[in-house]
Parts: sequence; structure tokens; C-alpha cells
Amino acid sequence: MNEWRTFRRSRLDASDLHCVEYEHAGADESATVFLFVHGGPGGGIREQDRELFHGLHASAVFVDQRGSGRSQPRGELRENTTDHLIEDFERIRQRLGIDAWRLVGGSWGSTLALAYAIRYPEVIESILVHGVFLCREREMRWFYEGEGAAEIFPDEYERFTAGIRGSSWIDVLSYYRDEFESRADERVQAAVRRLARWEAVNSYIDITQDKLEESTDPHEAWAMARLEVRYFLERGFFPQDDYIIRNAERLHRIPMHIVQGRYDTICPARSAFDLHRAVPDSTLDIVGAASHDGSDPRIREALRAAIARQCQPGVVR
Repeated sequence: MNEWRTFRRSRLDASDLHCVEYEHAGADESATVFLFVHGGPGGGIREQDRELFHGLHASAVFVDQRGSGRSQPRGELRENTTDHLIEDFERIRQRLGIDAWRLVGGSWGSTLALAYAIRYPEVIESILVHGVFLCREREMRWFYEGEGAAEIFPDEYERFTAGIRGSSWIDVLSYYRDEFESRADERVQAAVRRLARWEAVNSYIDITQDKLEESTDPHEAWAMARLEVRYFLERGFFPQDDYIIRNAERLHRIPMHIVQGRYDTICPARSAFDLHRAVPDSTLDIVGAASHDGSDPRIREALRAAIARQCQPGVVR
């Protein structure tokens, strides 16, 4: 019986400003170790992320990235870049005495996991990503301009962009950045709800009203909305567009499994396909009738199966 236990819950004083919360939990401390990289930016660890590993002979480290979840200060933009997040992971690995670990991440979590593996390939045993997002300008245009996801959700896109001058993805995100910096609470909350709703309706094949209300709660969604806008306006803080594909050779020795919902309208399958072509030995699993969120039953089943295989002795993929 692989009973789930928390081995350690602690915090990393990442700087004079940021305190990063993390935990190491699982069936056995000596079992296969995974680092779960949550989405967002700013999403934080969810209970369903922990449940992904329940019942398996595995252990996992869950980190609330800077400004996210239980990490403090919540929603903080200062000293919060992709490089900071990567170095936080590496400091936590060293603190826990883990020689190497396996990465699991979806959406922004896939971006950050891949960027971490490019920086430190020698400490990564395998990579499992889903809802692949490469933080490219073409992906920003798809989701925030009017000729991608807007073609599938025209009614929701009209609600999302109402009152915005300009139609480029930069115009849209700049509008939301300015709203979040407003001193009027009602403006901030309204903007958070609108951005969170656009994310939510694109995250599921058929979203329920209860899930929609949960996803657009401004208290819960505020940090993610603020950090997401900042990171994407900065193009993920990467030195060049298509950074991950341009540096994919550094991933070639690492076993990689890619899970992608066919009907993911946030991160369309093109990005997963491009990653698969850039890492030829990777495995690409395109899941039919599945969307973006990791809670989608078909996506979850594929992720659980991939993790379970990696927990078997001698299995590297």
C-alpha cells in the first residue's frame, strides 16, 4: 500500500523580499522523486496536483513559485522572473539532497520545466509535460488577439476585450496591466474576473457554472492574473523568441513524454508538435476529446499512466 505522507514542509528565504513555500511528500522518501511545476504564472499548487501522485510508489516536491499560492508576498512582481524561479528550484533540490529528479508540468509549468531543464540538464532524469506552452509570440497572438481562440469563443472574446483600444496581444495585456495597477478595488476585481473568465472558458471542453464561479473569484485569481500579464508582456523573460526550440539540443539526452489535448484552445497542439520535432526521441501523446486543464479526465489518465511507468524499476520514460 503506497500511503501518502508529507515528509517535509518548509520555506526557502529566496531573497530579502520573497519567501518560497515547498513540500516533499509521497509514498516513500527513497521512491522516484518528481518536481511538480505548476502553471500560471502565479497559479500555485492545487490539491489535484498532489492527487496526481497518490497511490503510486513515488515522491514529489511541490513548490509555490514566487508570488503564488502560499509563497509570500503574494502577487509580488519585483525580483520575480523566470531566472529567479529556476534558481529557486535548484536551491530547493540542493537543500533536500536530491541528486536528480523528474519534471512534471503543464501550460506555464511546461515552459518553466523545459527552461529549467535547458539550464540544468544534468540534474533532470525525465520530463513529462502537457498543454505545452513555449512562450512564443505566435502563441500570444493565438490566445490574446482576435484570430485564434477568439474564432472559437467569439462571444467570450468580445466580453474579454470590451473597451480595449487596439487589437494586438500587447494592447490587450497592457490594458489589463494598467487595470491591475488601478487604486480602485472595483476596477481591479472586475479586470481580474474578465481575464480569469477568458482563461476558464478555454480551459475545459464544457465548463460548469460552479467551476466558472470558482475560477473567477477575484481573491483567488488575482495573483495569477497579475503575474501572468507581467510575464507575458516580458515574453517570459527569455532572451529571444522561440528560446526553448532554439535550445532544444540541450534536452536531447533527457527522456521526454508530451501529453497534449487535441482541443486545447489555450495552448494549441502545434506547440506540442513543434517540441516533439525539436526533441526527436520524445514521445507525443495527442489525446482526443481533451482540452487544456490537467483535471480533464483524459489528460489526467494519460499523465497518471506516464508517471506510473516512470515509477517502475529500470524505466526511464
